[in-house]
Amino acid sequence: MDCNEQCLDSKLWRQSVMLEVDGDLFRADPESVGLVAITTNALVGRRGYAVMGKGVALQAAQHWPGIDRVLGERVLGERLKAQEGAVGGGGGGNHVHLLTACASSIGAFGVGFAHTVGYTVGGVDGLMAPWHIASFPVKRHWKNSADVELIRRSCDELRMLVGYIDAAERGFSDKRIALPRPGCGAGGLAWSDVREIVERGLPGKRYLVVERTRV
Repeated sequence: MDCNEQCLDSKLWRQSVMLEVDGDLFRADPESVGLVAITTNALVGRRGYAVMGKGVALQAAQHWPGIDRVLGERVLGERLKAQEGAVGGGGGGNHVHLLTACASSIGAFGVGFAHTVGYTVGGVDGLMAPWHIASFPVKRHWKNSADVELIRRSCDELRMLVGYIDAAERGFSDKRIALPRPGCGAGGLAWSDVREIVERGLPGKRYLVVERTRV
């Protein structure tokens, strides 16, 4: 389907299992989109900042300076849990992480419990987004090609995160979840390699795959 970013504002997703649009991921309308997933990797630099130097990750870092620190904290925190043997730790921290919190009310795990028009990115002063942002790992190292099995796991984890926010945040269940074609930009995969994985892992009418992102 070829259209501009206005498709991100529409209710067409209610008529399709998985709507694919051509538009700007970072201009998704918050009236219809509640969460944007950005493709990431597991690498964290010496300062503790996630490496976000290519593709959608780079675009996100340019939109929200400091989001690389937020993601780095989430990845390193997950690694620490693994070292301590905590439930849920492991995978080198390379998991789907919620990077935002509701600006008006912050609940457990950083998920807001009240309707809001803005979300803070990791509690960074002045860093706001119109919807939730979550990481969506497609690589283990930024130099690698994308990993289809990692994409499969990320689909599962994103679906679980969405379910949690549905239960925790009023009105979120009415919103769309937008993501790029995972692993198909800097990851080097063809959409035909991953489309079926995404369709199976993120079933239903809520998921909007954006074919092209622009800054």
